[in-house]
Amino acid sequence: MEAKVKEVVSTLLQHMKISGEIKVHTEDDIIFAEVKSDDMSLLIGKKGRNLNALQYITNIIINKGSEVKRRVFIDTEGYREKRVSNLRALAVETADRVKQAGKSFSLNPMSPSDRKIIHAALKEDGQIMTASEGEGRERRVVISLKTA
Repeated sequence: MEAKVKEVVSTLLQHMKISGEIKVHTEDDIIFAEVKSDDMSLLIGKKGRNLNALQYITNIIINKGSEVKRRVFIDTEGYREKRVSNLRALAVETADRVKQAGKSFSLNPMSPSDRKIIHAALKEDGQIMTASEGEGRERRVVISLKTA
């Protein structure tokens, strides 16, 4: 399966006109593909959209017609880890603003995976609640104080 993932990612990168080295390994039934490229910004795209799209398409191709569905994660230069760290920091900073101002704050629209990170980051805060509002690409997280 790792060879197939490497082949699919390589083919998709060629279509994107991005050259890079791809290393693939499996942990706990999840296949990880790490791409090293001089075109990192193009590979990542705005807020990780290109990387997310590459991962989404790869998952569709890998799992098409397969009885056993495998999850593929694609990253480059630790982008996803940095993104998670930045989103968690944003969540905590915004929660602090909510506590100080006593009013709700709405974050910019985000992907479902980014919203999930925000919700998880604040789940244990007893003073704060989060909710997703809006539709489609305009869906965002609203952070507010819990009511008694």
